[in-house]
Amino acid sequence: MENKIEIYTLGEFKVKYNDEIISPKEKVNSKPWLFFKYLITEKEKNLHPEVISSDLWPKKKIKNPKHSITNLVYRLRKKFKLSNIKDSNKYIINSNGSCFFNTESNYWLDIEEFLELSQKASRIKRNKPTQAIPLFKESLNLYNGDYLPEIPYQEWVIPHRNNYHWLFVETVIEYIKLLKKYDRYREITTIAEKALNIESYEEELHINYLDALLKLGENAHARSHYTYANELFNDNLDISNLPKLQSFFETNNNSNNFITDIQKELKDRNNIKGAFTCKNDIFRMIYELEERRTERTDKPVFLSYLKFEKEEILKKNDYIIENIIESELRKGDVITRWDYDKYLMLLMDMSRTDVSKVIKRLKKEIKEEIKIKNEDIKYGFDYI
Repeated sequence: MENKIEIYTLGEFKVKYNDEIISPKEKVNSKPWLFFKYLITEKEKNLHPEVISSDLWPKKKIKNPKHSITNLVYRLRKKFKLSNIKDSNKYIINSNGSCFFNTESNYWLDIEEFLELSQKASRIKRNKPTQAIPLFKESLNLYNGDYLPEIPYQEWVIPHRNNYHWLFVETVIEYIKLLKKYDRYREITTIAEKALNIESYEEELHINYLDALLKLGENAHARSHYTYANELFNDNLDISNLPKLQSFFETNNNSNNFITDIQKELKDRNNIKGAFTCKNDIFRMIYELEERRTERTDKPVFLSYLKFEKEEILKKNDYIIENIIESELRKGDVITRWDYDKYLMLLMDMSRTDVSKVIKRLKKEIKEEIKIKNEDIKYGFDYI
């Protein structure tokens, strides 16, 4: 973000310019920086000096608020100028009896980015779920903790902090529900763990975490977390009964129904449309089995690949690409992500001509969906 002021407010406050931090950690609550935090928090408003002084220092009687605020503006602009920030006087406007942060200036603010990404993901998730997933992921990566946590008791910041906090929790739950549709339970555990570090007392987050652990077969971990959650609510909130959490865990962790649960999971997996996606070691096993099978039968099996020439393509679009491959291939075909730049596929009972058509169609759909060039994707295939 060259030549942009980068403002971080989530989890830890800092201001950066050209990759250098210009807000000293030991002085982030000094008067100029507290004033700056106030302005970015209330950035949609034109604020009078009397209001600013009253909000920032409610217990002090400021004799000349206008002079005090003008002095703070000068000190902040000086800090920006000393950091060689271009157009340093344009970030804070102080004129005609009011003061405000200039939202037309050249800046980036993490909470704005979080709000924009999470709202966009929510808008498109119904019609374009695979495109919503990376947006949710990117938005939650920004939320590293609550808004301006180093000033916990200032009344002007508390409503904003609470609003952002609960929006974060809602976004997490929305994201988890979307990931469940694709059986991405490992990602769900990672997201839930992060969210529970920020909001420990949301029962639905605990339920989603337990659900993911049980789906992954990590029953011991699930039992341990269930005990922890009950103790957490009991010890800190004096809540000894969590009916939703208790009902969920007892229903889903009944050892008497172990065989029934396994059968249900196998049937659920069998009902999934499209190709089977697996890890590398499982793919190798299936490859060996198919290789042996072809020795006894005349049914052909092809090993094919899609290779992406630029590393960032898969980094940014892995969910979209994988979903296209899964949905376009048949139920008996097998897919794995191989290394950082390619997917391997086993295509069953097809002619060489048909395989060529399938791979070309996959390449075309991926290229059009994520807007990349033809030469960015290579492919190949042969008999195993």
